[in-house]
Amino acid sequence: MANFSLIISHLIRNQFIINIFSSLLFLFLSFSSYLKADGFYSYSIGQFDVNDTFDSLEARVEYLSNNNFNEKYELKPFLGFMVNTDSGKYFYLGLRKDYSLSNKWNLTPSFATGYYDQGSSKDLGNNLE
Repeated sequence: MANFSLIISHLIRNQFIINIFSSLLFLFLSFSSYLKADGFYSYSIGQFDVNDTFDSLEARVEYLSNNNFNEKYELKPFLGFMVNTDSGKYFYLGLRKDYSLSNKWNLTPSFATGYYDQGSSKDLGNNLE
């Protein structure tokens, strides 16, 4: 029983360190988006599969184009790649629409489809998502 308690406390301690590290890295990377005339790159880091008992760290890179794919609806293309520490990988491509709420805030709904490689990560049921 003592070994079980030691394992649980070790996992909780590691999870706390992972949460702090991901939060700090997310804050750092969120300020480092690279702006270009024809679009920009977005970098993020976070936690994958938080509603399960085995979650992992996730890193993501996206390219968001400023060119309209559809002039009438002002839909703009984006593509991205996500990888997590359980060897899961996801490449996706989609469309988004930007709504300016103020000088500092935007709302950007989007939809995408892509290819998911499970690795040792969560089974999403299919490779095409």
